[in-house]
Amino acid sequence: MTVLTPTKKQLAQIKTLQKQRSERYATRLFVLEGEKVLLELLQQGMPVQEIYITAEMEAVFSQSPLFAPREVFLVKDSVMEQLSDVKTPQGVLFTCEMPDTSLSRLAGSFFLVLDSLQDAGNLGTIIRTAEAFSLDGLILTSGSVDPFHPKVVRASMGSVCRLPLYQGGGEEIISRLAEAAVPIYPAVLSEDAYLPEDVQGGKAAFVIGNEANGVSDLFLAAGTRGVCIPISGAESLNAAMAAGILLYVFHKKK
Repeated sequence: MTVLTPTKKQLAQIKTLQKQRSERYATRLFVLEGEKVLLELLQQGMPVQEIYITAEMEAVFSQSPLFAPREVFLVKDSVMEQLSDVKTPQGVLFTCEMPDTSLSRLAGSFFLVLDSLQDAGNLGTIIRTAEAFSLDGLILTSGSVDPFHPKVVRASMGSVCRLPLYQGGGEEIISRLAEAAVPIYPAVLSEDAYLPEDVQGGKAAFVIGNEANGVSDLFLAAGTRGVCIPISGAESLNAAMAAGILLYVFHKKK
């Protein structure tokens, strides 16, 4: 392991990547934190780029063969606190290459579409849940929160690097799913809707809508039929909770 001193320009870029979506997509880089996530991604051969660690973590990583061929940048605890997006930094921060999220890569038969989802915590939880249930891909409309936002990345616990992600406009998403012969099932609050277990066949693209407004008219019109989770005692479910239930029920049937 080669230990280097970062430049001011490098440190400044970390903050810019965290704050600005435009910088993330211009450089195709995003920021992650945590020892466990870093070790997992290195073991899986993910495209980890620059690694920043404190002296305490240098002592830990110097014993790992994963770091033998790598360069790491040593920073003071005070600098790590300034760089970190959390109140209690773990002493490990790194950048990773952003995957290709274009819809032209769409492949598979089991998807979740997020239609203008806005909450970063919800999205991070959904990404982690989707990986757990072997989703073929998570599709986000262009009006959704950025999947590489620091809060999303943190909540996903590394799943954002492993789960296939796709981004695009609503009409293009619908067209791509039609080409793949994958039926669309918008999540709705309606008695005239399928229960999750009623969905037949091995293909499905469930649509979770905006937290305030639900699924857009575009996806409602394109849907084979709505799907509803029966509940009582509450008006609706949290988006991440609803997604988890739908994915569990359909995954169990496969």
